[in-house]
Amino acid sequence: MSDSPHITGWGVASPLGVGRRRFRAALLRGRIGIASVRRFDTSALSTHVGAMVAGYESDDRDPTLLCHEFGMLALRDALDHARLDPGRLRTTRVALTLGASLFGDHTTESLARNLTSELGISGPAITISTACTSSTQAIGFGAELIREGFADIVLAGGIDALTPALFAGFHALGVLSEAPCTPFGSQMGTTLGEGAGFLVIERAGLRDADPYALLRGYGLSGDAYHETSPEPRGRGVAAAIRSALEDAGASETEIGYLNAHGTGTVANDTAEWCAIQSVFGSELAGSLPLSSSKGHLGHAQSAAGVLEVITTLECMGAGLVPTTAGFEDPRPGGPPRPVGSKRPAPLSYELA
Repeated sequence: MSDSPHITGWGVASPLGVGRRRFRAALLRGRIGIASVRRFDTSALSTHVGAMVAGYESDDRDPTLLCHEFGMLALRDALDHARLDPGRLRTTRVALTLGASLFGDHTTESLARNLTSELGISGPAITISTACTSSTQAIGFGAELIREGFADIVLAGGIDALTPALFAGFHALGVLSEAPCTPFGSQMGTTLGEGAGFLVIERAGLRDADPYALLRGYGLSGDAYHETSPEPRGRGVAAAIRSALEDAGASETEIGYLNAHGTGTVANDTAEWCAIQSVFGSELAGSLPLSSSKGHLGHAQSAAGVLEVITTLECMGAGLVPTTAGFEDPRPGGPPRPVGSKRPAPLSYELA
């Protein structure tokens, strides 16, 4: 079996449900987790929709408390999925890599340490705070810890909570859609969300456990362009994709599905599509199965990447390409036909 880090389980707390079983059932039914915001007052704003974790739509506790609860729900779900005895976490080299970037004055570093303390993990607790790429980088860094021999098991993921300050800030930027977002569609704007997700990543051969997937490679880069806008031609995105393909030893033609960031904003969707065309070429990019999960989940900020990886894993297991919820008409400068409904697909390499 491959020496690539093994993904042996995952867990989730999301607008589609808490726990992977509820999440998977809702996802495969095509349910949308976006609804009217009830946690705080939006009457002074022009946008009133968001995607809150199911069962927590009206919970207005401190965001750090919500994030801790979301994180523990997802972590326990992931350990259950991996059939990993929590007691083993105390006797194995285990690390936690967390993507988190709570808005305001909250201390994200303490969140990771509180999670490991509750689980009895004495290994490294590493926080990565890079806005909406936080949890994706946490996954990549977690895989690197295993590759380089620093850990045998890594719990990698991300957490975020939707707060009034975050909502008002994005509203002031003018990037929120009045209706549930439709990535790559003619309606412009994103919808904010929240949630938590974690993967259990293990060293190959650590246990007699078959992996659900192999983490073959990852890539990262930076735009160094603007605080809130991507570089218009997507050069940084393209560099990250090329780096991931090289790390995995895969070619562009081997990618069976691409889960795009796809926020629904003009700046993001246009730059991302430019990057995809740059890497895959216009012809291959036009036929590549591609979708965004944000029409179902909203933009979960620091948790966005891991929730989209889990979406990809769930649909991969079902032999389906995930949908782009709400997509009807393509916008100029975007993909001509991102997946609008579930379709069967033999998935081997997936890119998120």
